[in-house]
Amino acid sequence: MDFKDIPRISIASFKNSRKEKANQPDFTGFGDVGSEFIESLKQLLESGKSEIPLRVAGWNKTSKKGNNFISYSIQIDTYQMEQAEGQSIEQDTVKDESPW
Repeated sequence: MDFKDIPRISIASFKNSRKEKANQPDFTGFGDVGSEFIESLKQLLESGKSEIPLRVAGWNKTSKKGNNFISYSIQIDTYQMEQAEGQSIEQDTVKDESPW
């Protein structure tokens, strides 16, 4: 699957200009979750996955108003899933070949 075709969540976080207390967040922001991402998660959960590995990438950017922010992309880590499935298949094969 091409990187561009993998469903993702897009998030942008900005420095919290309203921070007044130490327990308030340093960054706040917004994000979008597309139906394709949710459908992918649903299919994986229905197939018996209890945990779904995710990849997070971030880029420093500047808004049109000149505010610095970080743009994030979160997507299902298909590489880790493929590796885990390969290990599972290998373990099953070893069990099938054992004499007891």
